[in-house]
Amino acid sequence: MMPGPDLLYQCPDCSNYLYNKSLMSGNTMGARLFSDGKMYAPMLPEYPTFTKCKKCNNFLWLNRMTELGQIGLGGSKEMNEFVRRLPQFPDKAEFPSIAEYFEALDRKVYDNRQDEIFIRMRIWWAFNDRGRGGGDLFREEDDEIKYLDNIASLINLIDGENLDQKVSLAELYRNIGDFSMCTEIIEGIDDAEMSWLKIAFLTECERKNKLVFRLR
Repeated sequence: MMPGPDLLYQCPDCSNYLYNKSLMSGNTMGARLFSDGKMYAPMLPEYPTFTKCKKCNNFLWLNRMTELGQIGLGGSKEMNEFVRRLPQFPDKAEFPSIAEYFEALDRKVYDNRQDEIFIRMRIWWAFNDRGRGGGDLFREEDDEIKYLDNIASLINLIDGENLDQKVSLAELYRNIGDFSMCTEIIEGIDDAEMSWLKIAFLTECERKNKLVFRLR
């Protein structure tokens, strides 16, 4: 893995500066893949493309904003000097919390169906992150309702045309305990190279397991 320079941005609403880390190169050595499609790869870390400004609470799609420049190691001398002159160091871009993702949905900070899917997928993954470590998915009184409502919305949004979408749909149904629908979708995948995945999903359906599980 080779880290890249930090990328500098400015919030269009309040002019607050923030930075996001970048990666020059990476690989999937030691990666762990889970049934909901999320992968943890120590040599290929993920950095936020959607974040919340810590000053004005505006939600930002960093991948659609213009970089002001590159700072830190690998950054330009001019931009590093510019940052040194700022009253305080720029905020680091962070992944939103589950509550913040729901806030983004309430505020409709998305322009299209794919953006809504992106946010709802992150909510799904964030809940499942709790289970990946063996913890409880639901910590607050209304967590389960929010989790199930978000899954219902994702099921309606995902059309299931390609392989990845089919697997996601199957997993969503399994997470809500609809093992028959999960089985039907998985058995409908006609790809010999995916036989290992089909066996894994069908096994968990037979076990009546609703929780996310490790594939590899």
